[in-house]
Amino acid sequence: GDKRHLVQAAWRDGTIVWRVPGKKEEKAAYKIGRTDAAEIAAFLARMEKEGVFKKGDDFLNHVGPDASFHRIHLSKGKQHVALVSWHEVYEESPKVIATAHGLVYLQEGDTREKIAKEYNTPDYEAFRKLWRELRNFADGLIPKEGENYAGPLDFKYPE
Repeated sequence: GDKRHLVQAAWRDGTIVWRVPGKKEEKAAYKIGRTDAAEIAAFLARMEKEGVFKKGDDFLNHVGPDASFHRIHLSKGKQHVALVSWHEVYEESPKVIATAHGLVYLQEGDTREKIAKEYNTPDYEAFRKLWRELRNFADGLIPKEGENYAGPLDFKYPE
């Protein structure tokens, strides 16, 4: 079905669709535009070289049961990987931090850094670093201007 919760999508030809920031209760509005296709190709080639497409579910999925989460899909040719995490959703609260072992409610005297050091594993830290890198790259692709877009948001991923 239609994916009106989409944040953004970019294709290898440089086409990009992105959600226009707005209030959560508003219906999603989207724009479509063009970005640098060579930049996308170079980034995907680097992700392939770094082994991102070969990472397993234990590295790529960090959510609790029945939780809200965000997903990042990354595809290059027939290669596809999906990263899944709840940290962006729950860390909107300044009192919550997602760790390698679950969500932690910060108590008086706790800091995010203290809790992360206590609860996180090197693999989880690497996952969060990769997530930030992917989000920052994707955000950097959004052009200054675009046209309104109300078309379908259905995507097919390699099998």
